[in-house]
Amino acid sequence: MKITGKKIKDSFSVQKPSSASEANKPGNCDFPVNLKPEEAKYFIETKKPAIIDVRTPEEYASGRIVNTG
Repeated sequence: MKITGKKIKDSFSVQKPSSASEANKPGNCDFPVNLKPEEAKYFIETKKPAIIDVRTPEEYASGRIVNTG
């Protein structure tokens, strides 16, 4: 997978669960909390995660990952 387009942010973040019981709920997973763009690129290329784009239409129009629809 090749990532192109303009840089959107300097890092990506995922919120940590607030407790151990929260971490065991469906949908939670062991994921790096903070990723630099090059780390995100490596994670995408090696782990093949599902990527959900939740940006506005205007943000989407400004750039996206190639072949994401």
